[in-house]
Amino acid sequence: MGKKIVLFLFLTASLAAAGSPGDEVSPLVQHKFEAKFGKATEVKWKKVQDVYIGQFILNYESMDCYINDRGEFLGTGRYFPTRKIDERTKAVLNQAFGGWFVQQAYECTMANELPQQMFILSNFKYTAIVKVNHFGSIEIVEKKKNKVFNSSENPGISAIDNLKLKFLR
Repeated sequence: MGKKIVLFLFLTASLAAAGSPGDEVSPLVQHKFEAKFGKATEVKWKKVQDVYIGQFILNYESMDCYINDRGEFLGTGRYFPTRKIDERTKAVLNQAFGGWFVQQAYECTMANELPQQMFILSNFKYTAIVKVNHFGSIEIVEKKKNKVFNSSENPGISAIDNLKLKFLR
């Protein structure tokens, strides 16, 4: 259970682009990666605490893998187009977040477990990260209020954009 929580935190960090690109990877992690994803191209690494996140292309698909610094494979993940969200998941999201816009969709599969999907959703007031498991259960990971800009904060906003902002309030 602890591994799941740790991996989930790293997946959330990945969605939020945490970590520093270009981190060096240990030989143990490199060996594990090559054994599992030998034909991967365009491999980039970043390290978040004790987990290496590899971003790469495999079979024309952009993927992530998660390997801890002991060389243990934790799981994989991939962004996917929102148009490919299955109907059951669409229904679950619509029931809980009807009218919200799906900004990003990410599927992760932890070692020896069923896939889970995470989504970044937004409406005019809030942005949320939610997780939907294989059985259709939904969990709100994070929900925060969006910042509202006004023309004094951003002088580049045109008069039309200013009217749009007033309409949104």
